Amino acid sequence: MDPKGSNIPARMSTTPPPSSTAGTSPLGVLRWVLGIGAVLMLVKFVAWLLTDSTAILTDALESIVNVIAAGFALRSLQLALLPRDENHPYGHGKIEFFSAGLEGLLILAAAVGIIIKALRDLWEPQPLGALELGTALVLAAGMVNGVLGFWLLRKGRLSGSLILKANGQHLLTDLLSSIGLVAGLVALQLTGWRWLDPVVALVMAGVIGRTGIQLILQAYSGLMDESDYSELELVVHAVATARREAWVDVHNLRVQRYGSHRHLDAHITLPYFYTLDQVHREVEAFEGVCRQVLGPDTEVFLHTDPCRPIGCSHCRMANCAVRTEPYKQDYPWVLDTVMPNRQHGGPLAQS
Repeated sequence: MDPKGSNIPARMSTTPPPSSTAGTSPLGVLRWVLGIGAVLMLVKFVAWLLTDSTAILTDALESIVNVIAAGFALRSLQLALLPRDENHPYGHGKIEFFSAGLEGLLILAAAVGIIIKALRDLWEPQPLGALELGTALVLAAGMVNGVLGFWLLRKGRLSGSLILKANGQHLLTDLLSSIGLVAGLVALQLTGWRWLDPVVALVMAGVIGRTGIQLILQAYSGLMDESDYSELELVVHAVATARREAWVDVHNLRVQRYGSHRHLDAHITLPYFYTLDQVHREVEAFEGVCRQVLGPDTEVFLHTDPCRPIGCSHCRMANCAVRTEPYKQDYPWVLDTVMPNRQHGGPLAQS
């Protein structure tokens, strides 16, 4: 209970985090992206009105998705940054996965609409105009999106925010599609083949559709708590390297992600004769190793099990008065042994 008598633990404070308007904060970054995205959307629609190009319309429609996704991402990130409370004991971070999934659906819907329009124009090519100016506008907008995309990816990696990374990937895809679009429009101007316009649009629709599917799958895996085995490998390697003699075994190890936050829980087997104070020190040491790998804000929950005679052959305790058999070798700590919910024992793996 906190000093004021609240029944909410201090670590689950409901006080909202201070709002940040700095351009370098995740929220500040998304505000910039939303504002610049709206301007670029207008630029691309101007280019489409000047040219009546289906390929440029493709780019303009994707810009609508950019703006809607950035707006939803901004609100989602505001929710994700809220501290844990009684109703959300694990925080609000999973809204990031929902946001990324919605962005993927919007991108996929835009790709389908583009394909339908391009097929119609391929059957009945439409007259085009002012292609030079339209091409220049699209290229300029694409370059700005590229800069924003690299900026978002960098900020997303630094903060661990899926929302920022998803938006960054989307904008980089927009840059690539803009480059492809410009190349197609240049070829159209050089050859005069009007059918190139819908063909370029179809290719672009395939590129952005693939990005949408990737975002949907990424969001699905996050919402379903799919294991990140590369992350688990890092944790297992770290605890195996830092293994203390009292850590008889570790099992039922799991890592969950809630947006940019992580939650790790595991069972650790310790000598059954340890005092509560000794157990506490070992648990803190194990938690420290895990946070070195996953970040200082990682929430670690450990369940402690007492050792059993079956574990004596791989127990490192040098001065153990209750050992039933001598130490032989360490039981291997790898994913196959630390993830199942069972204590280590039985025949040792061959080294």
